[in-house]
Amino acid sequence: MECIEENPLSREAYTQLENVIFLDEPDVRKYVTCMAIKWGIFSEQQGYNAERLARQFNFGLSEDEALQIAQSCIDDNSQKSPTDVWAFRGNQCVMASKFGDTIRAIIEAEKKKLRRTRL
Repeated sequence: MECIEENPLSREAYTQLENVIFLDEPDVRKYVTCMAIKWGIFSEQQGYNAERLARQFNFGLSEDEALQIAQSCIDDNSQKSPTDVWAFRGNQCVMASKFGDTIRAIIEAEKKKLRRTRL
């Protein structure tokens, strides 16, 4: 919630985020950066930390596979992108991997659970 308060999103961006779609917009990039920093998987100086990323998003994968996926999403920001662009680029990589598939499945299962409790 802190990251939403610090980085208010448009209604469209928020709706897309609820569906695990990250729009490449400044407010969404800043939100993603905030979340990654607060989760301890990204620093503004070093970028994503592969070991922490693998631990955070290891949903039933072997340690080696999780670390391999995480390492494939690490870049040294050689193009000197702004921090939010750098963090967003890593997030897009993570979401395009098995981590992203699992995250989407978990969120979808939670949504279904919520719908059933509301009925």
